[in-house]
Amino acid sequence: MTVQEFLTTIRERGDSRLERGLTSEEEALWKARMGRPLPRKHLELLRGANGIHIDADEDTPQGMFQIHGIQGILESMEEVEDAELPAGWVVVGRDADSQEYAILDASTGKYFTVDAISPEEPLEEWDSLEDFLDWVAGIRDEEEEDG
Repeated sequence: MTVQEFLTTIRERGDSRLERGLTSEEEALWKARMGRPLPRKHLELLRGANGIHIDADEDTPQGMFQIHGIQGILESMEEVEDAELPAGWVVVGRDADSQEYAILDASTGKYFTVDAISPEEPLEEWDSLEDFLDWVAGIRDEEEEDG
């Protein structure tokens, strides 16, 4: 699923909240704080929505899963600083309970989820942003099957 297809799908579903797109000031903040750019495709996603809250409602305003905007990424990177994540790993999202983090390995372009307590081993992996977005778009369906 391309970035545009994902954003269109999420908007049309009406059960999620998309923040306004990334500004050039926020992009500059990222580069100043982290010293490296985010991959082009992830920036494309953030330019379309600088924060996405999947299946958000009154009880779970942050959503069942979030793709962080720049500020959320920076905050999450500070939270996991003690975990000594490998160089190039960027925390780009989390589930509602903060039990799992979504990680982008900026050196390979791969995405995966890890357990928040022991993030050494990926739980699920995707070779591209497009594959990761397919999974994120299906989160609501998984919740309905489990519920």
